[in-house]
Amino acid sequence: MQKKPARKPVGLAALVLIVALAIVSLAAASNKQRAATLPTIPAWTADQSSAFPSTNWTNPGGNVEAERHSTLKQITTGNVSGLKLAFSYQLQSPVAEPMAGLGTNSAPLEYNGVLYSFDEYGRVYANDATNGNLLWLYEPKEFFKGTTSTELANDFGVTRGLAMGDGMIFAPEPQGTMVALNAQTGAQVWANDVLGYYDGPCIAANPDPKACGNPVQGAQKGMFSMPPTYADGKVFMASSGGDSGFSSITFALDAKTGRVLWHFNLIPASKSEPGYDTWAHPLPWNGGGAVWSVSSADPKLGLVYFSVGNPIPYSGYLRGPGKEYFTDGEIALHMDTGKLAWFFQDVHHDQWDYDQTQNSVLFDMTVNGKLRHAIAFGNKDLLVYILDRATGKPIIPVYETPVPQYGPENSYATQPIPATDPVAPLTLPDAHAFDGMQGPDNKGFIFRNTVPYNVFAIGDPTGWWVHTASITGGLDATRPPSYDPQTGYLYYEGNLAWGAFEELPPDQIPAIDLSQRFINGPSPHNKSTAINTVPAIANSTGSYLTAIDPTTGKAVWRMPQIFANQATPTPYESGMTTTDGGLLFTGLAKSPVAFDAKTGQMLWQGAALGAVPTGAPITYTVNGKQYVAYQAGWGASFNGLTQVRATTPVTAVYVYSLG
Repeated sequence: MQKKPARKPVGLAALVLIVALAIVSLAAASNKQRAATLPTIPAWTADQSSAFPSTNWTNPGGNVEAERHSTLKQITTGNVSGLKLAFSYQLQSPVAEPMAGLGTNSAPLEYNGVLYSFDEYGRVYANDATNGNLLWLYEPKEFFKGTTSTELANDFGVTRGLAMGDGMIFAPEPQGTMVALNAQTGAQVWANDVLGYYDGPCIAANPDPKACGNPVQGAQKGMFSMPPTYADGKVFMASSGGDSGFSSITFALDAKTGRVLWHFNLIPASKSEPGYDTWAHPLPWNGGGAVWSVSSADPKLGLVYFSVGNPIPYSGYLRGPGKEYFTDGEIALHMDTGKLAWFFQDVHHDQWDYDQTQNSVLFDMTVNGKLRHAIAFGNKDLLVYILDRATGKPIIPVYETPVPQYGPENSYATQPIPATDPVAPLTLPDAHAFDGMQGPDNKGFIFRNTVPYNVFAIGDPTGWWVHTASITGGLDATRPPSYDPQTGYLYYEGNLAWGAFEELPPDQIPAIDLSQRFINGPSPHNKSTAINTVPAIANSTGSYLTAIDPTTGKAVWRMPQIFANQATPTPYESGMTTTDGGLLFTGLAKSPVAFDAKTGQMLWQGAALGAVPTGAPITYTVNGKQYVAYQAGWGASFNGLTQVRATTPVTAVYVYSLG
């Protein structure tokens, strides 16, 4: 009889591995069992989508109108000073990958005790909303397939959030694929390579294209850098990548199947499309029109609204004359068909990178005894526009105003200046701040100290034109606004700087290689100089948190963080959320903070987080307790494929309560 081989003793390392695998298996089984009991997310009705959030936070903007206001009031102006960190959890998968393309500005969603989060790799996490325990994790497939460092830098977007509805979580993977996940298990329901980045329309586990949706035919690659919006059984989304020379689109998907229902070209591609005749032709390419922030929607009007970015290349020399629709403005499309309802452009023929990256807000207000259904939006130039959202006509007047001109730039003769107060002061208290001063080439400074001249200075070779400039985006997608129906105020945060530039004479402008798609850097035909040591400039450069009364357009209060006397500048970060507790939650550098929404007084500041809270705060309740959650992580910088995640701040979610 053949003897059985003797068993070898199990070594300590092997024993540890076996125990670890057993723990992981038990944890996975526990997570699967827990996931099976997670709440079922309904298919929201129009009324549910439009309601102010209370116990839950189910839309990136709070509701589909993107008002970012909650009716919760357990945490108030009287007790917010007692807010403490309840728990935190890292968004970190065990799968090692190279550094992601452009980072994350995401915020979580919450429904019936579950937090759903999105990291910079496009991973989706479901965590217990009372303690942070992981319930499930979705790991996207093939994120870096066939890419190079340059492609990652130019073609891959910032993750900015999720949407939910009809039992699913909708994740816009940065490389241009929309994914729907079962909200209870994290299993993929469908995927659609909308922008055609991969070979074939589907990267799902089931490779049948019929199960994975249909890409937009003829779409350029681009990328996704905005959260989706779920409404009326559809998922509304748009592409970015305009700054890399791609032509951006908006589109709608069927939420159940992922199939493309319609798309709209933000850069008109043919004479039959609206806006084509607002461009010079031929162009180097039809580039630009990126969408960076969540859309807003009015299901009763049947309209969805997108904020659209700048044309590319920046140079007016290259693009020729024209207003260039549908860049730099707000576009309203019919939700069912994608047909144009109206468009309002807040910067004609943009040559300053004044793209509209921040989302619009829909709200109702009474003006002169009449109920108005309004839409408000701001721009990188820190100007705010308030229109009728059905027609696109101004409620607060907007005036086409003459601005400086320089012929070779093909500059536009006028710009739309609103009668609303800007988020930050765009003129200086000293109109003679530059009298007698000279620039590096001994030419003088040109300073006329009016909003049109300071904001829309075009420059010429005769001297150094002084102009306002935004730091890290002015009114940016990373700082979404809020509307508080209790105070009746709109809230914005934006950064202001100043600069001076001089145009080169035409014979000194270097040749531009039009074969290079990525032409979004500084203009090759001007030079600039720093003026931040001028006292009047130093004392206005900084970050501003501002409340505006939309019925009058006037700023009610401003809370500036002036950088002149700060060793480390502390800008307002993350965007704002207001509550019925009378509070405005936002971030200040790396710290979560709360203000009195009526007066602007700071009432609470939490300890600095491990990174900047680039995701806007949300608030929710579970078992009668109110929580406030921030997501913090690294922002929009690209450092190459050779670095690993450990070289950046770990993305994490921080959740606060009164104890």
